[in-house]
Amino acid sequence: MKNEKVCKFCGGKQPKGCKKDLHKKCEMYAKEETIIIKMKKCPNCNKEVEKGHFVCKDCRGKSQCPSKDTLFFIYGSLRKGCYNHSMIEGKSVFKGKAKILGYGLYSLGNYPALYPTNNVKDFVFGELYEITVDKMIQDIHNMELGAGYKLVNEKCFVEGSKKEVVISFYQYDNKSNVPFVITKKNKVESGDWVDELRKMGWLKSVE
Repeated sequence: MKNEKVCKFCGGKQPKGCKKDLHKKCEMYAKEETIIIKMKKCPNCNKEVEKGHFVCKDCRGKSQCPSKDTLFFIYGSLRKGCYNHSMIEGKSVFKGKAKILGYGLYSLGNYPALYPTNNVKDFVFGELYEITVDKMIQDIHNMELGAGYKLVNEKCFVEGSKKEVVISFYQYDNKSNVPFVITKKNKVESGDWVDELRKMGWLKSVE
């Protein structure tokens, strides 16, 4: 029906007669506090890193499947409300919304690319998850590597806290495409892929 109200966050149908813009569950999610993540030293060898990088030059490019001991920073299609979120639903524990500093978000069309920018004012919004199923960790790893991404494990701390954690995320690494993709034109200024999907009108088509 044309007048059927849908949730602006996930695109799902609202209960009959509901006048709210968001599902109750999505509304609670939108109000949750955002965790700010700042990088510290190279997580592999604990060396100081060069300006603009968050993994030392000796460890850059090394990729291995993460373990259940790390938190995943999810910023693209695996986020709540997005088209691949069903892959981790029920197999992960949501730890909170997060913002990682020193990286930019770029549009590849259907997917986003996260890439270091040499600018600490840049940021990317996402979510932190503990993945609880080993096979799911491997499936995500294979999917991301097959799409031209590499795994980055980084030691970081939460702003306003002395707590230090290790997070895993996937950085765009298709070297032949980087000069054409990582451009000002393709940059998602909000740093938020869910927000970008909303603007494009694509979020209504996902569950």
